[in-house]
Amino acid sequence: EEAGLQAALVERERLEEENEDLQGVSFLYGSFEPMFWWFEILDTIRKLVLTGGLIFLGPGTTEQIAISMIICLVALRIFSGFRPFIKDRHDQFSELAQWQIFFVMLSAMMIKTKIDAGGTIEEQGFYDYILLAIQFMAPSMMVYMGLKKGREVIVRRSTRGQSAARDVEGGLELTVV
Repeated sequence: EEAGLQAALVERERLEEENEDLQGVSFLYGSFEPMFWWFEILDTIRKLVLTGGLIFLGPGTTEQIAISMIICLVALRIFSGFRPFIKDRHDQFSELAQWQIFFVMLSAMMIKTKIDAGGTIEEQGFYDYILLAIQFMAPSMMVYMGLKKGREVIVRRSTRGQSAARDVEGGLELTVV
């Protein structure tokens, strides 16, 4: 599978070099695996529906929030099922971002329900903290993933150095590149 992906990426790069029109739009599909070149179109439709399409359902209604939560869950399933990005960590991050949007919508639903039941917006301090925590999920995970990747690189480099030292002690000469 990895060899097939690499071959497809090489072919895509060759086609981009031959066709200047592709070079101009490669930013739209460049981060996706070649078989998912269309994924940005799907994601743009999702964004348009969540940001502008729901206005037709009645602004500020519980139904609007419920439909947006369903859209978020469908998108989450699509992102986690297809895993369209070339890099696995981008797939993980996109899934996390979908969860983040879902939980923001869930919090909005809880606030809306509380207000509809006679509460006031000033009584929503608890939800403020929940929303604040949710907003820090994705950036925190991004920092964590970066630190984890950096640690893996350091461990890999130090492991190579240790194995080279053992080989030298055993009488073999080994050059680590």
